[in-house]
Amino acid sequence: MRRFIKYPNSYVKAAFNYESPYARKALRIQARDFCDIDVTSLKKQDVVSVGGLDWRLYYVERYPRAIKYNFINDDTGRTITITKTPGHPEWLRMSSFDSSLNADVAADAILNSNKPCVYTHGISYRHPTTYRVPISKDKAIDIIYSAADVVDVEEEADVFHINTLSGNDLL
Repeated sequence: MRRFIKYPNSYVKAAFNYESPYARKALRIQARDFCDIDVTSLKKQDVVSVGGLDWRLYYVERYPRAIKYNFINDDTGRTITITKTPGHPEWLRMSSFDSSLNADVAADAILNSNKPCVYTHGISYRHPTTYRVPISKDKAIDIIYSAADVVDVEEEADVFHINTLSGNDLL
C-alpha cells in the first residue's frame, strides 16, 4: 500500500542524482522549505542556505509560461528544481469581478505594448460564440471602460486577452 504525503506548495522535493538503484532506496527524499527565498532576485552561482545546507543556483531555464531554477548542493551532490509558473509580476492580470481592475493602468499597458489584443465574451469552457477574436487596441480600451459587463484583462506571453462576462455567465 502506498502512502502519499501532501506538502504545502512552498515545499520542493530534492532529487538525488546517484547512479546506483540501491542508493535511492537507502536515502529518503526530504522536503525543503524554499518559501522565504526570493528566487527572482538570485543570479547564477548565488548561494542560499535552506535546511542547514548551502544550495548554489547553477542553471536557470526560461520558458514562455514558466521559469525553472536549478539548485545543487556541492557537498552532497543533491539537486533541486524550483518552478515558477504563470502569474509573473510583470504580467497584467486585472478583473472588475474582484475590484482589481484599474481601467487607466490597463489601457496604458495595452497602448504602450506591441502585443495584439484578443476578445472573448463568455466563459471559455462553455464554448462561447466569441472566443479569442482579434480586435484593435481602441476597441479593447472601449470594452475595458464600458461598465455594462464584468471585464477581465489578462496579459499572456504573446497577447492581451480581454474577457467579458454577462450576468447570465455568473449564475
